[in-house]
Amino acid sequence: MFTRHAEEIVLNEFDSSVIKAGIKPEDVSGTLKLHQSNPSGVC
Repeated sequence: MFTRHAEEIVLNEFDSSVIKAGIKPEDVSGTLKLHQSNPSGVC
């Protein structure tokens, strides 16, 4: 799992939730939109 950036943590949590719910990856569909804001500069 990746942990260097906030968006990686969000996606890891999503992945873990899918696995915990017993959902097969091929049954996951749709669009996951992530809005990231860092007013102090580069992430």
